[in-house]
Amino acid sequence: MVAQKATGTLRLTLRGAEKTVYVKDGHPIYVQSSLNSEALGRFLVRKGILKETDLAKSLEELSSSDMRLGEILLKHKLIESSVLGGEPCRSAGRDVDQLVPLD
Repeated sequence: MVAQKATGTLRLTLRGAEKTVYVKDGHPIYVQSSLNSEALGRFLVRKGILKETDLAKSLEELSSSDMRLGEILLKHKLIESSVLGGEPCRSAGRDVDQLVPLD
């Protein structure tokens, strides 16, 4: 994919879990997972960017809002806007092989 500078979507399914990798110019730019443990909030907590308590409050607000989680986190200044398009997203792209174990 890198050599061909491919752009598109790669869907992977293993043992009921589905991962969707969005690729631009041969590089993963975003990974979506059907597993709750790999959702944005969990990812940010795991990376130490967001506190568990702040995630819980934001998820509570999310349940009664039409906003996306990232928008809620930004609204309450729990993350910087660069977090949504910066290193955490690039890191998620690099870790595709960890999200979809092949064994």
